[in-house]
Amino acid sequence: MFPASQLGSMPAGLRLDPAGGPGPVPRIAVAYGRSAGPVRTRLLLVAEDHRCALGAENLNVQAPYPWIMASSAGVFCALAIMVCRLLVLRRASLTPAIQTPQVDEADYRRVGTDGDDCAKHCREMTTRAVSDAGAARAYTGEMDTASVFAVCRVHQLLNDTGSVGVTAIDKRPVAGPVKVHRLGLRGDIQASRIHHGGEDQALYAYSQDDADYWAAELGRELPPGTFGENLRVAGVSATNAVIGERWKIGLDVEVEVTSPRTPCATFQRRMQEPHWAKRFGDAGRVGTYLRVVRVGSIQAGDHIHRIFVPSHGVTIGKWFSEPAFEDMEALRDADADGEIRLQPEYHGEFEKLQRRLRA
Repeated sequence: MFPASQLGSMPAGLRLDPAGGPGPVPRIAVAYGRSAGPVRTRLLLVAEDHRCALGAENLNVQAPYPWIMASSAGVFCALAIMVCRLLVLRRASLTPAIQTPQVDEADYRRVGTDGDDCAKHCREMTTRAVSDAGAARAYTGEMDTASVFAVCRVHQLLNDTGSVGVTAIDKRPVAGPVKVHRLGLRGDIQASRIHHGGEDQALYAYSQDDADYWAAELGRELPPGTFGENLRVAGVSATNAVIGERWKIGLDVEVEVTSPRTPCATFQRRMQEPHWAKRFGDAGRVGTYLRVVRVGSIQAGDHIHRIFVPSHGVTIGKWFSEPAFEDMEALRDADADGEIRLQPEYHGEFEKLQRRLRA
């Protein structure tokens, strides 16, 4: 081992890791071991906050201090990580929806003892980090101006002639930030837990464009919360969202599109319009339920960015209004491949669809 006096003079920003593992390294970590001959070192360079890492392992260094890299490959590693960090940070500043690339520890172990291998690995890692960052940009131009028009939660429980006796459909806008947990908005409830709520239906989103359509049809104003929605959204069609796509809302919250809203008798009584449930369903402007993937806080005015869109292409509206055998197969395959996670109710719908198609 090196004398304590030498270890104490280590430059700021570097840390010795006697265990030899990368660990939670803020900038640079040097793992070292003592052998008969040159000092064998591992140099791990990590771009903070973006998980873009480059590594060089088992470099033979003839130096009295383990943090001094006398090898030209080590110098190249340092330059490469600076370029990588600048490119990734630049892309992150231009694209809020970028998912940061992750580098497995196995990447560090693929480097041989030759300095040329290190240089080659550094170039590969830099290219991969930049290409991964570009591939993660999944939202499209139509979402650039999407935002939360209003955040709504239950105002009061209303008496209802249904089996429960009360309903929590009376949602109204809330001022300021509202915390979002796995089961929805803090302070919000569902009176009928059998048919509503749960992690797969934590939030209900409805588009302002669809609300405007119904306002014209019914000849009256329909303020946020009228449809029992938690999120009145603008600039994005909740009904045309692809099942399984993900949105980032504000700084923290991520949600996943799960299923269409099926109009019920409580909704009919709430709206006090003749044959409302049928009219609502026939129009196909049903909105979508959302699963909370990442908790946080949201408020009116927060931007909405699409950060992931599954390849199957089946939208909420398509599945609600005109489900086809091809749609069912596409959803099944995406679920089996792990691209999306269907809620259990879909499997019952698949069986009903198959029986109807066979009839």
